[in-house]
Amino acid sequence: MSTSAGPHGIRKSIPIVGGNFSGPHLSGKILDVGADWGLVDPQTNILSADTRYNFRTDDGADIFLQTAGPKAPDDHLHLRLIFETGSPKYYWLNSVVDNQQKH
Repeated sequence: MSTSAGPHGIRKSIPIVGGNFSGPHLSGKILDVGADWGLVDPQTNILSADTRYNFRTDDGADIFLQTAGPKAPDDHLHLRLIFETGSPKYYWLNSVVDNQQKH
């Protein structure tokens, strides 16, 4: 992880090192490409996530994922998710914009 101050706050970069994902419609690996370039507001100390990373499904499709959103005072993270893929099987993801609340 690296941290640097800039005009919009303190940028924290945390590399995405891989992993797995699974759900009712797809599963696979999180590739070790990408990072979270979150921004911490120095006035409020609130983190806003800014991630970009890649999935590879078990059947070989590549999916790009971007998330962004602030952490609320109650420590919930409010994320907007954007998916991108050229796979015909998972093309429906390109139309999904999901707002998630994470603990």
